[in-house]
Amino acid sequence: MKRTELKRKTPLKNKTALKAVSSKPKPKPKPTAKAKASKNSKIRKSANGQGCLVRLPGVCNHNNETTVAAHIRAPGVAGMGQKPSDILTVRACSSCHDEIDRRTRFLEADFVKIATHEAHCRTLIEYINEGLIKIEGA
Repeated sequence: MKRTELKRKTPLKNKTALKAVSSKPKPKPKPTAKAKASKNSKIRKSANGQGCLVRLPGVCNHNNETTVAAHIRAPGVAGMGQKPSDILTVRACSSCHDEIDRRTRFLEADFVKIATHEAHCRTLIEYINEGLIKIEGA
């Protein structure tokens, strides 16, 4: 069976003129001094070689060589694609870090969130003891 071509009775009208799209990509903005400093944070570097403070049961690999400062994501603190301040980090091994960021899902999300916040308390105490965070009046 042969089909007939569909034809519009009235032509479509453009409401606005079409804009030309530039083929050149926009140059990336140069990083500011603040952005450069955050990449080389003393807090982030301090986690290297330390023990994991998250210690998720059945997940933690207890390998000090894989420990990093894992950022805690919380509503109102960081948006999509944004990292919060380095104060909001926990010292986590690679396996616990994967579970915190939900790249793996061995444990329930609520349990991981509670364990992460408990680890954050332990991590803050370590930062204070190492002099990375100073408390006035203490």
